[in-house]
Amino acid sequence: TAKILTTAPDPTAPSLTYSITIPNTNNNTNTLNPLEGTPRGLGPIYLRLTAPTTMQWISLGQGPDMATANIFIVYAASATSVTLSPRSGGQGQPRYNPGANVTLLEGSGIVDGMMVAEVRCEDCWGSWPALPTTGSDGVGVGGETGAAAVDVTGAATAWFWAYQLGAPLNSDDVGAELGMHDVKGEMVWDLREARFEVGAGDELVKGFNPFV
Repeated sequence: TAKILTTAPDPTAPSLTYSITIPNTNNNTNTLNPLEGTPRGLGPIYLRLTAPTTMQWISLGQGPDMATANIFIVYAASATSVTLSPRSGGQGQPRYNPGANVTLLEGSGIVDGMMVAEVRCEDCWGSWPALPTTGSDGVGVGGETGAAAVDVTGAATAWFWAYQLGAPLNSDDVGAELGMHDVKGEMVWDLREARFEVGAGDELVKGFNPFV
């Protein structure tokens, strides 16, 4: 059974939740950037975002600041499905980052007025590759690889969240234009409380979902 860490950060919206769990096969490495003061994790992490469809979009940001943040944004793609848009922070509005290695897992969708996104991220232990500063898919400077390392056993990892109220977008465009958030906040996760066991000889197949 997975040990899942879940936070409902807004007391006025208790059905808005964020969850994380990490396989015990993950470990720390500094080989990507030996000069980092913080050990960098290695291996996939799993996230779950839930919200009522009265919210037009919700987001979960990973990192201490917008400049180097990985941001998961979820909105309705249709009456029964959701869009996952991984975006990088930077100096301007977050933009879709095609370099993010993320998967929307089976089990995600919209049921009984609730959006659910269950996500596997392969490269969430540091900032995703930076996007160009110009061009149709560009963002401001930021998101450089190695800019924000995350420790697998971090007791106080930095995250932030936001949402906008409104009618469903009903868009499968990962680069859809979004309105300004109505509510935002910060939270801290103790990743030691978010682990699950992978048996000896077992393999985390691509579609594995620890939330089901």
